[in-house]
Amino acid sequence: MEQEENLLSEILRSAGIGLAIYTYVPLIIYLIYILSELNLSLFGIILLVSNKVFSKYVDTGKFLYLMLTIISIPVYIALIVRIVRIFISIF
Repeated sequence: MEQEENLLSEILRSAGIGLAIYTYVPLIIYLIYILSELNLSLFGIILLVSNKVFSKYVDTGKFLYLMLTIISIPVYIALIVRIVRIFISIF
């Protein structure tokens, strides 16, 4: 019985953390993106640092790392496109 209660409390705690991550992290990332729209490399560094911090201290770090990686893919693509445009404009 105690194992079932521990399992249930762990599931509820994980669900609460997951819901908070699902709700607030994209909003925070969007705000950071707006603030650093002119400097996408800074945004990439912030994402990498937050990935390392969350995966180290939060139980659901792997989930958060995966979610941040998926969210950050378009940002990295935009950064690569911007770098390519700079090189094209130089040559």
